[in-house]
Amino acid sequence: MWILEREEMPPIEFTKMVKQLDLQTNLVTRINELIQLKSTVGEKYMHSGEAELFDFIQSCINSSESEAQKLPGKKSQMSDLNEFFRKTLG
Repeated sequence: MWILEREEMPPIEFTKMVKQLDLQTNLVTRINELIQLKSTVGEKYMHSGEAELFDFIQSCINSSESEAQKLPGKKSQMSDLNEFFRKTLG
């Protein structure tokens, strides 16, 4: 959403990004609750998931895929990419 709306990389700090996006209040509240939860549980904790969040994520994916089709693309040859990586890693 951030990239589509602002055409720039999002901030690294997730909570800062969420505050600056135009999201429904209940969604922001739930995201903040989950961030708080994550800071208090161990790494083995598995959240069961939530339909509202899954729907939101799927909507974002669909929008991104749709918008990506509208962007001008450059068809690259794999050999060009291989050469770039050889030079970079070599």
